[in-house]
Amino acid sequence: MELDSDKTLVEGVPGTSERAHWENPSLFTGSTYKPHPLIHHVPPPAPGLLSPAQLTVENVQSVTGQYRALHEQLTRRCQVLQLDLQAASTTRKLAKMECGLAQEWCKALEKENEHLCAQISSLQRNMHTSGLNILHLAEYQVVE
Repeated sequence: MELDSDKTLVEGVPGTSERAHWENPSLFTGSTYKPHPLIHHVPPPAPGLLSPAQLTVENVQSVTGQYRALHEQLTRRCQVLQLDLQAASTTRKLAKMECGLAQEWCKALEKENEHLCAQISSLQRNMHTSGLNILHLAEYQVVE
């Protein structure tokens, strides 16, 4: 016997004259329904909040004024934070551009370095050749 099907919950227990009632779940769960209060006691108001007994026109106006003042402060703070966020975003974009320029500059310097190394190597070969030529000329002059 299916007691947990949707049909049982809506139509009642099969084979009996019992009808399901949402107010009495024992018909389909086998338990005894015991209602429990959702709130056992009313908690005291939080610090700074008014209890229902303290709600007067003056108190409500005072709280409303305080709320508006806090709201204005938060609005100004949000505006400052938005400006800070925009500044940080702009700084990040500039840093990214500077990074790209620095990478291009590094590539150019590497090429220039390679070119200078090639020139130094060529000059060293020329100096060596010149030195050999000077030695050869010195030997030639000694022989004459």
